[in-house]
Amino acid sequence: MLPKSIYELMPFICLVAGGLCASFATSNLMFLGGLFLFIAGAAIRIMRSHHRRLDSRENKRQQQRLRSNLSLSASLPEPLYEALPYLYMVVSFVLLQATSDLIFQLVAVTFFAVGLFVLLMRRRSRIDKKHCDKHLEI
Repeated sequence: MLPKSIYELMPFICLVAGGLCASFATSNLMFLGGLFLFIAGAAIRIMRSHHRRLDSRENKRQQQRLRSNLSLSASLPEPLYEALPYLYMVVSFVLLQATSDLIFQLVAVTFFAVGLFVLLMRRRSRIDKKHCDKHLEI
């Protein structure tokens, strides 16, 4: 059995290692291996996030209504919605490997930054809700 500290870091290690391998790959095999490692880390992260969420069903319904009022992402199925920031990052890895043109590399960096921003905003939103719910119960 893995120590808790390593267990908790495992998805992040997979994401970072896979992203680095995919971004700086010197062969197609290394690129595919990095991509699979990144996708495995993303899948683990999504599953853990899904199972650890403390939102009640009513909160999830309110979030769904809010998403439907704010953006197109409400029409996406929940698994695709959860995977969207990781897909942005995968697109950035593919663009980095596909071309050496400066414009496409800037687009790749932009895709990566948007994916990272969405992940950070979701984490912030879910942590704030968790703390608010705990304070309301007291």
